[in-house]
Amino acid sequence: MKPKFMMTVNKAFELVALFGPLLYHDNPIRTVTPRKLTQFPPELYGITPEFLQYQQAGEQYQQAMMQYEQTMAMGPPPQAEGQPPMMPPPPPMPPMLPPSLQDPMQMQMQQQAFAMYQEQSKAQQDVAMQDGFRADLISQYLNYTPNEMPGGGLRLHAQRAINEALLTGRGVLWTQPHTMPGSQTRIIVSEFDSVANLLLDPDATSVEDAKFIVRKCVHPYWQVEDDYGYERDELKNYTHLESQTNQGFLQTDPNSKNERANGQTNDLIVYYKIWSKMGCGARLSGVDKQSENNQQLDQVFGDYCYIVVAPGIPFPLNLAPHKIGMDEDLASKLAWEVPYYADERWPCSILDFYSEPNSAWPKSPLAPGLGWLKFINVMMSALANKIWTTQRTIIGVKKSAGGNVKSTMETGRDLTVLELDGVDGDRLDQVVSFLQAPNVQSDVWTILDAAMEEFKKVTGLSDLLHGLPAGGSQSRSAADAQAKQQGVNIRPDYMAKQVEAWATEQARKEAMCARWFIEAMDVEPVLGPQAAQVWQALVVDQDVNKVVREMEYRVESGSARKPNKDRDVANSNQAMTQLFPPLFQYAMQTGNPGPVNALIGQLGHAIDMPTDGMMLSPPPPPPPQAPPPAPEQAAA
Repeated sequence: MKPKFMMTVNKAFELVALFGPLLYHDNPIRTVTPRKLTQFPPELYGITPEFLQYQQAGEQYQQAMMQYEQTMAMGPPPQAEGQPPMMPPPPPMPPMLPPSLQDPMQMQMQQQAFAMYQEQSKAQQDVAMQDGFRADLISQYLNYTPNEMPGGGLRLHAQRAINEALLTGRGVLWTQPHTMPGSQTRIIVSEFDSVANLLLDPDATSVEDAKFIVRKCVHPYWQVEDDYGYERDELKNYTHLESQTNQGFLQTDPNSKNERANGQTNDLIVYYKIWSKMGCGARLSGVDKQSENNQQLDQVFGDYCYIVVAPGIPFPLNLAPHKIGMDEDLASKLAWEVPYYADERWPCSILDFYSEPNSAWPKSPLAPGLGWLKFINVMMSALANKIWTTQRTIIGVKKSAGGNVKSTMETGRDLTVLELDGVDGDRLDQVVSFLQAPNVQSDVWTILDAAMEEFKKVTGLSDLLHGLPAGGSQSRSAADAQAKQQGVNIRPDYMAKQVEAWATEQARKEAMCARWFIEAMDVEPVLGPQAAQVWQALVVDQDVNKVVREMEYRVESGSARKPNKDRDVANSNQAMTQLFPPLFQYAMQTGNPGPVNALIGQLGHAIDMPTDGMMLSPPPPPPPQAPPPAPEQAAA
C-alpha cells in the first residue's frame, strides 16, 4: 500500500544554501603580473671587480665634472656685500688604472664585455617595462568586465555554476566575446551554461585528454541565421522544437493542431558546437582513412577544427556550401575562434571539486551522502505515517448502545451529556472503550539521528556551519573551540581553493580572448584614449604568447569568499594597538605617512567606514637654510 505521506528532507538545498555563499560572495580581484626576469651579475660576463670599480669611479668623476662645469657657466653664487666671489673647487681626478687593467688587450676585452652587459641589461629593462604596462592594462580590463557582463554580471553566472557543481559535481562557464546591445563595443564574458549541455569525448579519462568537446545549444532559428550569416527564414524548415512563447500563442490559434501536425509551429533549432583536436572527422572510427577525399580534408583543415552541426541540416552551419566563395580560405571557416589549444585549454572553464579516477566526469559533493539521504527520506516517511496512524482516535462501542454513542461523538461538542439505554448492569468501560495504538519506539529516533550524523560527516554539513555547537555541547575552552573551527574549515578551505583556481583560469582565458577580439576602440571608454593606443601596441599587435605565457594570472586569495567581519575587525584592532605607535613615529621622523595611512585604511575597510578624512598628510618641507658664512666672516 502506498504511504499516505512521502517525505523529502531538503539536504541538497541546505548544502547549496550554506556552501554557495561561503565560496563565492563577490567577484574576486584579478591581478596580472609579468614573469620576473632574472638579473645576472656582471661577473658572469667575465667583468672583473677591479674594472667595475674603475668604471664606477670614472662615471662618478664625469657626473661631478658636469656639475662643476654647469656651476662655472652659471657664475659664482651671490655673496654678502664686500665679500669676494667664491667658486667651488674642481672634482678630484679619478684613480689610476689598476695593474690588472694596464694591459691594452685585457682592457679592451673588459670594455667589450661591459658594453655587451649594458646593452643586454638595457634591453631586459625595456622588456620588463613593457611587460609591466601590458600587465597593468590587462588587469584593469579584467576587473572591469565582471560587472558589465549581461545577465547580472559574472557574480551571478559564477554562483549558478558553483551551485550546479555542488549538486552534480561540475559547473561550467564559457568564455566568448559579446557585443553590447545598440553599439559596436565588444567585451569578453564568461557565461554560465548547464553541464547537461556539455558533451565530452567518451574515450577520455580526463578533460585534458579529450580529443573533442561539444556544447549543445537551443536558439530561435532567426538568431542562428544572424549568427552564421544566413538569409531570413533560410533555416526555418530545419527547426526542431516549439518555444514556450510560441506555445502560448498557439493556444489561441484555431489552426494550431493542423500546423503542429505539419511541423509548421517549431521555431527553435537544436545545434551542436564542436571543438576538435583531431581534425574535422576524417579520423573517426568507421571512416575510410585511405579515401582521397578524407585525406584532403585532413590536410586542408588540420588538427584543430570548430564545427557547428544541427540534426537534419546536411552541412555544417559555419561551412554552408552555397556561402563559400571561389577564393575563400576554407581552413579559416572551421578554425577555432580563439586558439585556446595553443595554451592546452578548452573554451570553457570547468569547476570540479572532487575528481573520479580514470574518468572525465567528477564526483558530486552530495554523492557520498545519497545513500544516507534515501534512508532518511524513507524513515521520515515511515515515521510520518506511523505518527498519523497512532494519533487516530478509534472508539469501541457495544452494539446495543452504538447508535447513541456514535451520533454524540460525531457532533464534535466539547461538553456532551450521553444517556445510554440497554446497558443495565454493565460498566461504562464495557460499553465504550478508546483503542490506543502502540507508540513509536525510541530506537527509531536514535537510528534516524545516527543517519543524520553520518550524512553530515560525508557532506561537510556540520553543526558549526549552522552556527550550532558541535554535538550539541558548548566548548569548554578556547583551545577546544579553535580545534573544532580548524576542523570544520578543512573542507570549505579546500573547496575555496578550487574556486580560486577556477576563477584564475577564467581570467587567463578572458585575457586570451581579449587579445583576439578587443580593439583599441573597445577599451577607450574604459581605460581612456592614451591607454587604448598603448593597448593596441602592447596587446593586440603582440604575439599571443606575450599575453598568455609571459603573464601570470591569479585572483587575490579569499577575495571571492564571504568576509569574516568579526575576525577582520579583531585583527585590525590588534594591528592598530601594536603597529600604530611605531608607524606614526616613523611618519613623523621621515615625513612618509604611507605605512600608517595604509593601516588606517585597513581598519576602515574592516569596519566599513570611510577614512579619507583621517589620512595623515606629508609634513611641509623645512625652511631653506641660510648659506654658510664666508671664510673671512668666520675668521672675524
